[in-house]
Amino acid sequence: MKIKAFPNASGSGQWRITHPMKYLQRLGHTVSITVSDVGATTTPEALLGYDAILPQGIIDLDALKLILAIRRDYGTKIILDFDDMIEVTKDNPHYKDHELWDASPILQSFAKFADGITTTGEHLANYLRKLNKNVFILPNYMDLEYWQYPIKKNTTDKVRICYVGSVTHLTDIKMIAPVLKKILKTYKDKVELVMVGDLRWREVFKGFDNVDCLLGVPFDSYALRLNGLMMDIGIAPLRKTNFNLCKSPIKWMENSIAGGATVASSTVYDRVIKHGKNGFLVNNNDEWFKYLSELITNAPLRKKMHHRALGEVLKRYSLEKHIGKWEKVYETIIQK
Repeated sequence: MKIKAFPNASGSGQWRITHPMKYLQRLGHTVSITVSDVGATTTPEALLGYDAILPQGIIDLDALKLILAIRRDYGTKIILDFDDMIEVTKDNPHYKDHELWDASPILQSFAKFADGITTTGEHLANYLRKLNKNVFILPNYMDLEYWQYPIKKNTTDKVRICYVGSVTHLTDIKMIAPVLKKILKTYKDKVELVMVGDLRWREVFKGFDNVDCLLGVPFDSYALRLNGLMMDIGIAPLRKTNFNLCKSPIKWMENSIAGGATVASSTVYDRVIKHGKNGFLVNNNDEWFKYLSELITNAPLRKKMHHRALGEVLKRYSLEKHIGKWEKVYETIIQK
């Protein structure tokens, strides 16, 4: 296969496009990756000679017209990937940007023209099948080479509870903020909450000395940042909304690799977490407090739970081991 890919500049671009393309290239396929807007940097000639074009999240109309023209004139296939619901709700910090650029209607329209769509799970796939019948599920897996940095162990006398995510999860954090504040007050200098991704977390936990808020980092440094957090417990709160049900349980995988035992909302994490064995699943604030407390006060349990989770991630969720699924899906779309 010969593939021209345009991943976006976020983590999604890495998980869904850049990392899989690396392994496809090792299998002998020809891959060209450009992290940019097609219309801004690409000429028609630059798109010729490929079996498929993968434009991720592009909403520039001139760029989309160019891609459609290449498809019409040369038979090049268009493969789209979505790891989020196309329609953004008003509680999303990026809602106004999406409204300004008409992002959702443009992406929905373009999805109808695609030769194939890949996505992360069944809930999102069902939504996308209303736009295009050729939807294929390729779950998120971990590029273990990307996570090869050593994990920094916690050498302090505090249990470190960590959350890593963008400000798009602000309402999810606010959902469990009362519980986290109760944890901070109950265990005082025995715990430390580390929030990574946006400094606006500070407003949520204003007045607490045992909270550290850190900015996010470029994706090239993301694994290094997580592995350096000295994580004991990783949290993954996720409200049960239609948008969130389209998410994947990737934070459990990241937390496990970075050294933490995970407490997570059951919203999507019940796909991978076996409650009480490789993590805790919770459905309300009382359960959040109960299981966080168990992990804070029981170091052997933390270590055992993390060990099980890490072993499962390494065994079952390696991208390299599953790259054949991506190869098969792309070949199926191209050969249609």
